[in-house]
Amino acid sequence: AGTIGPSSDDEPTSHPPLVPSKIWDQGSYTEWIVNGLESDKCYEDIYIEVCDCMIQMNTFLKRSRTVSRILAELAEIYILKGDLEAAVENLLMTIDNCLQDPWDKLLAWRVFRLACCQRRVSNAPEYLKSLTYCLGSRLSNAVPIKLRHLLTRDLQAIVFWKEISEFRWNISPLFGIKLSIHGTPLGKSVQPLLKTDVVMHTCEIGHKVQAEIVLESNLAESIEVDRVDLYLLRVDDYQRLAEASDEVTESDAAFVLSTETPIDIEPGDNVFKFPWDAMSVGQFVIASVCLHWKHAAFYHDFTTTSNNVMGFDVLPNEPTQSIELNPIFLIPGHVQNVRLVFHSGSDVVNGGTVKLTCSQGLEVMPPFEESEDTFREWQDTCEFDLGNCLPNSTKTLIASVKSEAIDSYDPNAQHDDDYSFSALQTLDAMVTTSYHHGLFMSLVEENKPIDSPPITAILEASITTLELAALTIKTSASYALDNDSFMISATVLCNTPVPFSLKEWQISLPSTLQLSTDGDLNLGLYNKTVIEGEELFFGFHCKRSAAADKLQVKDAILSMVLQDQFGKSFRQVLPLDIHAIERFLVVDDDDAEEAIAIADLTASALQGLVGSPVTLTYDIDCGSLGLDSTSQLLYHLSSSDADWIIGGSVRGTITFSSDFKSS
Repeated sequence: AGTIGPSSDDEPTSHPPLVPSKIWDQGSYTEWIVNGLESDKCYEDIYIEVCDCMIQMNTFLKRSRTVSRILAELAEIYILKGDLEAAVENLLMTIDNCLQDPWDKLLAWRVFRLACCQRRVSNAPEYLKSLTYCLGSRLSNAVPIKLRHLLTRDLQAIVFWKEISEFRWNISPLFGIKLSIHGTPLGKSVQPLLKTDVVMHTCEIGHKVQAEIVLESNLAESIEVDRVDLYLLRVDDYQRLAEASDEVTESDAAFVLSTETPIDIEPGDNVFKFPWDAMSVGQFVIASVCLHWKHAAFYHDFTTTSNNVMGFDVLPNEPTQSIELNPIFLIPGHVQNVRLVFHSGSDVVNGGTVKLTCSQGLEVMPPFEESEDTFREWQDTCEFDLGNCLPNSTKTLIASVKSEAIDSYDPNAQHDDDYSFSALQTLDAMVTTSYHHGLFMSLVEENKPIDSPPITAILEASITTLELAALTIKTSASYALDNDSFMISATVLCNTPVPFSLKEWQISLPSTLQLSTDGDLNLGLYNKTVIEGEELFFGFHCKRSAAADKLQVKDAILSMVLQDQFGKSFRQVLPLDIHAIERFLVVDDDDAEEAIAIADLTASALQGLVGSPVTLTYDIDCGSLGLDSTSQLLYHLSSSDADWIIGGSVRGTITFSSDFKSS
C-alpha cells in the first residue's frame, strides 16, 4: 500500500506496454481505435492504456501537474469500475505530486477521495492515515465543516479497531505541540548537543517542577483520550537516538510523566500540566509526547526535530542533615565525654560513618558497643558506623576525650615536643552519609520506586580546648585587720562560653594561717550559675595559727569544683596572693633577729614633709660572712603596712671590697 507523503520513487510503478506490440509496430491505429468502439468496456480499456502512455511520457518530461491530473482522472474511472485498490494506487501518486503545490483545497479533495476508497476496502491503518491528514492543520480550513464532522466521527470509530494498535502514529497533523517548563528556580541554560541545542532548566533534588504542553486539536469535535505521556530520557540516551533519528519508546525512558485519565481534548488549544518531583541527579530531556487513544498511540518525537527541545538539569540538593558536638569546648587537663548528635533533617539516611581525629595533646576513645568484647584503648583517630536514620530522627554517640594540660597558649608553637603544652588542641569530627531526599520515602510507600542512586554528604564539626582555664584569678589581695586577723579576697573570672554551676570550693592556707570560724563569706555562691565574662568575688577571714610550722610554708590555694549541663565535674586550682601579709606571718628565731634592723621614726616639726624621702644610714659588718671581691650583697628595705606616716620599698645590691675594712 502507498503512503501519504513524498514518495521514495521518482516515477510511478511501471506497467507492461499498453498497446499490442504488433499493432503498435505496424502503425495500424485505426483498427485499434475501431476495436475500442465496440463496447463501453473496450473503450475504457483503450482510454486507460492511452492515459498510461501519457503518464509515462509526462513523467519523463517532468510535468508533474499533468501527471497528477491524469492520475486523478484514472482514479475516478477505477472507482466507477469498482477497482478501488487501483484507484487508491493512483490517488496516492496524485497526492504525492500535490503536496508540493499550495493548492490546499485541491489536495483536500484528493485526500478525501483516497479516504473514501480506503474506507470501502476496509484497510483500517491506511484509512486512519488518510483521516489524520485530511483532518490535519494544513487541510482543516480547506475541508467543509460538515465533512470534517463526518470524518471526525469516522476517526472516533476507527481507534477502536485492534488492527491499528500494531502501528506507531505521528501526532501531527491531527495535533500541534508546544512545550514549556515551569518551577525551576535555578534558571536555565542552553546545552549544545550533536544535532540540536537543548534548553536545560536547572533544579535540585526535591524541587517540584512542572512540564506543560499546549496541545492544539484540529478536530471539529471534542474527543476523550486515555492519557498523555511525556518520556524523559537521560541525555546520553537521547543523544544516541537523536544521532540515529530513531523512535522513542517507553522502554527508553528514565521517567514517564502522565496525566490523569481519561481526559477531554477540545477543538483548539488544550493545556496539560505534568508535575514532577525531581528525585534523581542528572540531565533529562523530554524526548517524546505520546497520546494514547483507545488502540491508537500518537507520538511526537523530539529526536527527529531540532525545535523546542527542553529538559531538566537536576543537581544534588543541599543535605538537611546536621551534626553537633557537645560540649562546645574542652577543658585542658581533663577527661571529658564528647557527645556527637546527628540530626537527619528531612533526609532518608541509608548509612554513614563517623571519624574523630585528634590533634597533638588529645586522645579519643570510641563509643562503647554491646557487641564489643575487646578492651578499648585511647587512640589518635577512630572511625565507627553511624547506621541508617529515617527523616526527622536523631542519633547521639558518646566518645571519651582526654586532654593534656596547657601551660600557656602560644599560637606560634612549631615543635611537636612543646605543642601540647603551648598550642590549641582540636578534635575534628567528619560524618560521611549516603542519603536520599525525604520525598523518596513517600514515593516508595506509594509503590512508586524510582531508579535514584543515593547522594553522598560530608558534615564536619570541631571543638577546641580553652585558651584559658575555665576560671582564672583576675585580682587577688590580702589585708591585715590587726596583728592576728587578716582578710583574703579574690576576684574570679569565668572564661567558659557555656554556663557552669559552682558545686564546691575550698581554701588551703599556709601553716601560719587558719580560717576563722564562719570565715568563709561566700555561702551565697553555692550552685551559682556563672557565664562567660562574669566575675565572682570571694572573701575569707583568717587568723594567725598558733600551731605554725616554720618548715611548712606554702602559698594560699583556692580549689573550686564546676559542673556542666551534663553533670560532668571539673576541678580548678587557683593561687591566691598573700604577699601583703607575709611579714606578719614570719616565725622569728635567733638568726632572723640578727638579720633585721628596725628603725623607729618620729615626727619632727622641722623635717619630713609629705612626699619627701627618708634617708637611712647603715653599717654592715661583713667579717663573718666570708665574702670576697667578687661577691654581691642583696638588701631590701621595706615599711610596715600598718604605718600610715611612711611607705615604700627599696631593693638593691652592694659589691663587697676589701677596702671597706669589713664594715
